[in-house]
Amino acid sequence: MSNQDGTTKGYGFRLTERGRTRVMDMFATTYTHIPLNQIATSISVKRNTLRRILQLDLSSSTVSYSSIADLFDKLNLELTPEDVSKVQPISPETEDVGLDEISSFAEAGIPFIWPNPIRQSCNFHGRRWEIQRLKMAHDNRNHQQILGERKIGKSSLLEFCRQHAEEWHCKSAYLHGLDPMVQAEEGFCRQIAEDLGLVEHGSEECQSMSALVRLLDEWSRSTTEEELLFPVLYLDDFPVFYKQINKSLSEDREKADSFWNGLRSLLDKQSLTVITTTRTPLSEVVKDYDINAVSELIGTFSHLTLLGFNEEEAKNFVSEMRPGGFVFTPEDQDSLLDRSREYDHHPMALQILSSFVYDARVDGRESSIEEALTKANAEIMQRLPDKEGHR
Repeated sequence: MSNQDGTTKGYGFRLTERGRTRVMDMFATTYTHIPLNQIATSISVKRNTLRRILQLDLSSSTVSYSSIADLFDKLNLELTPEDVSKVQPISPETEDVGLDEISSFAEAGIPFIWPNPIRQSCNFHGRRWEIQRLKMAHDNRNHQQILGERKIGKSSLLEFCRQHAEEWHCKSAYLHGLDPMVQAEEGFCRQIAEDLGLVEHGSEECQSMSALVRLLDEWSRSTTEEELLFPVLYLDDFPVFYKQINKSLSEDREKADSFWNGLRSLLDKQSLTVITTTRTPLSEVVKDYDINAVSELIGTFSHLTLLGFNEEEAKNFVSEMRPGGFVFTPEDQDSLLDRSREYDHHPMALQILSSFVYDARVDGRESSIEEALTKANAEIMQRLPDKEGHR
């Protein structure tokens, strides 16, 4: 199979919903109750590559066509045009780079990024005060909940922290609440231990909270102060994770108590710093749960509320030079800012507004900027229906 224009060279690829369903159905029937990392080992596919193909690793958006073809071949599945989509061109010089680099090149050439979170620091805008606040949290090992409405930039800010963790003298684990592999105690603890380098990938040494506590304690005692990088967990979308982990623990109260007490002890001892994202305060998320350790754990979190960009951040955003040397004219900048104010400079709204005007200008269409902004407004209403009352 080849993509629609007969070529795979120079493009990033992603499984369609059909393709992903076929793979997951195969796993469900052939590898029942087997963790994803063990499946990867059994079919001789790198674990991170498999996660990327299944779109469980949100730090990247595309993979190479050959990686998808290789997976289907090893699963004895026929790869059809309906299973894979060609996403975007990748420059020729990136053809031989590793999979972990592909999304970086792909995103670097995109002037405006939505609706997905921003995954490359070079495309991150504003939030200087919030970044400083989070850096201090890392320095002092304080737990933080990044709080804000949908698409306000919580995941993008969390990713920015992850990319700078080592610079901030931390080593990191990243989990997303939507990942089914971390919605049970075994997967949650194993993923943290693997990401932090406490165990080898595929190891069964850390499948409980008590094991994770022990490994972190042993690591702390065996590491000199000069070598010490403080462990930090970036947990994206805490409410989804919380709902699913409690569902998996619901039939064993003793196991639930052990899990939450163990996690609380890690946070109390500052053996693990947690930075998480949520739309509503964690105290609201957990209010109906009757395990004391949960409310005590949540009490250790400070919260950092994200709002729209301030005026200076919005001005810097629309005046910045884009790939290829493109810069909005002063008139376009003023129009973008005027319209953006109607949405309180919501970052995604500003990305959409700028994207539509950019496309019109780059395509050489000299139609009224109002036409582009009107189309952008319709897109914003679809993506951010809560913002309709602002217009």
